[in-house]
Amino acid sequence: MPEPTLTPEPTPTPEVNLDSDSDGVPDKYDYAPNDPTVQTKEDTKTPGFGAILAISSLLVVAYFVRRRSRQEQKTFIFPFLIF
Repeated sequence: MPEPTLTPEPTPTPEVNLDSDSDGVPDKYDYAPNDPTVQTKEDTKTPGFGAILAISSLLVVAYFVRRRSRQEQKTFIFPFLIF
């Protein structure tokens, strides 16, 4: 009777969860694997959005202040013409 030959079975290699930025989120699940402050797409913000909002708000306020001062000048110079 022939002896059975044993075929080696490959042992499964453990899955290595590489974490490049040491933030605790493996690179394959990390949105920005080299930035430790960003893990998902929602963590990124539009740069300068607050500044754009502040500048536009100041422009609106300046517009209304200037419009009001012009209207006061017209009523002072021409009291019968109120726009």
